[in-house]
Amino acid sequence: MERESSLKEEFDQLYEVPWSRSLFSWKNYTRASRYLRRIVRENQYDVVHVHTPIAAFLTRFALRNARSRTKVVYTAHGFHFGYSGKSPYYSPFFYLEKLAARWTDALIVINEQDLLTARKYELIGKPRLFHTPGIGIDLDRYDRNKISESEIGRVRAELGIKTREFLLLMVAEFNPGKRHRDLLKAFERLGRADIHIAFAGEGLEFEQIQEAARELKFSSHLHFLGFRQDVPLLIAASDATILPSEREGLPRSIMESMALETPVLGSRIRGISELLSDDCGILFEPGNIEQIATSIEALASDPMRCQKIAKNARVKVEKYSLENVLKLHEEIYNQILNRSAEPAPNLQRMKSGPEHISKSIVIYGAGGHGRVLLDIAEANGVAVDCFVDDGMGPSKIEESPVICRSDLRARPRLRFIVGIGDNAIRSQLFAELSGLGEAVNLVHPFSSISRKAKLGVGIAIMPGVVVNIGASIGDNVILNTSSSIDHDCVIGAHCHICPGVHLAGTVSVGAGTFIGTGSSVVPGIRIGKNCVIGAGSLIIRDIPDNSKAFGVPARIIGRIPETTPASHVQKTF
Repeated sequence: MERESSLKEEFDQLYEVPWSRSLFSWKNYTRASRYLRRIVRENQYDVVHVHTPIAAFLTRFALRNARSRTKVVYTAHGFHFGYSGKSPYYSPFFYLEKLAARWTDALIVINEQDLLTARKYELIGKPRLFHTPGIGIDLDRYDRNKISESEIGRVRAELGIKTREFLLLMVAEFNPGKRHRDLLKAFERLGRADIHIAFAGEGLEFEQIQEAARELKFSSHLHFLGFRQDVPLLIAASDATILPSEREGLPRSIMESMALETPVLGSRIRGISELLSDDCGILFEPGNIEQIATSIEALASDPMRCQKIAKNARVKVEKYSLENVLKLHEEIYNQILNRSAEPAPNLQRMKSGPEHISKSIVIYGAGGHGRVLLDIAEANGVAVDCFVDDGMGPSKIEESPVICRSDLRARPRLRFIVGIGDNAIRSQLFAELSGLGEAVNLVHPFSSISRKAKLGVGIAIMPGVVVNIGASIGDNVILNTSSSIDHDCVIGAHCHICPGVHLAGTVSVGAGTFIGTGSSVVPGIRIGKNCVIGAGSLIIRDIPDNSKAFGVPARIIGRIPETTPASHVQKTF
């Protein structure tokens, strides 16, 4: 009740969603999800920011169809995969996170290893991946200058710590992953009467660990403090703190110790290693009792080393300040809400594709596809100099004029993209315009393009597109909304891949081919040049050049004369 009252003081509204602790409980996906959607709808929230893994997955599931009006942000406090050196492919959590990433507008990681993991395994599209230094620590609250020596003396006296005795503090929930038992074993191995260890926290293993401690020599030097609200004072009163965990994100208790200039010992794992590197602490291998004991003894016997470590850590922790992290969060919110056209200068954000454009461009075509390209250009902060259209279209689209083709030659160093969906016309214009300037790619920020994919030029990539490792995309291709191109696929020049198309691994698509909305192609299939695949088809056999195919499974229903462009035939479906 005390902690609930504290939450009510900190927040404008507090809702208790009827989640079950089990990810697989049916009520999480029915009653709880409906309740959460109602809360979000009634309060008209712009952003929902989630943290803990199970609640984060369930919230993203519940709001998966509401993201046009409410953006969803997830801060991962350490992935439950990839942290022990094993491939994430062996963990079900990896596949759950890949699924939930589809419903996530921004994924924030708080340590460098998780950032590398997210990049390497393409967990989410690059423009939606952010890295912040932790979740922020209030350096004003964790300021040793604001804690008096009399307060420190009172705490040590309460614990029965004598003047020359060494007090080691562990602040952590009592669960197996924090490895309290390792610390007890190291304490037993030390066998020193001048060392005390205090444990602050609660959890499922609290009573078990306490019972195990009673069996040890010097058990009176082991202090179980339970839940505490005076953690800053406890840290300041300790000679050192320790965290022997096997898995962490970026542990707050260590940052608090660094801010209070209390030296830290920690296991050499993700997050802890990042904080304690550069002589800002002492690291030991997780589960290595001998190393833990030796590390404790090293600090207990060397006050000068303690002081040096503490000073280094205090300087380093500045970048993890709450003030800094809140600014980064605000910038992320502004970006996903499109409140700022320019990327925040200090955000560690991925570029939106191999061809990140910075100069103005020309879009050939003033119809619907041209306007879609304008939207992608604006999302990338790219200026559109003009549109080109030889028909009787508008004289201006938003702020960009529409000119005739004959006026193009007066524009030096032309940078262009063809905004016409018809493959044949687009192919012809691409060839003509390439003699006048340089074709550029437009890649929507909400697409996911592997850095190991190969892109030609003049490519338009719409929102939600996924291009995986090893894929090769030819010149002047359209990858339309939410299409997915799996590993090692090859798409020839001038193709049009319509919305929702899925190409499984190692599929080959010949130049000039049109694949209709919602079609799927199974692995290893070859689709020839200048083909047309009807909407909703399932391709399970190779398709020869110049063929029309349709159905589930698709069958060849006609041939396209080699003199007839495939894009003209697509209109007959």
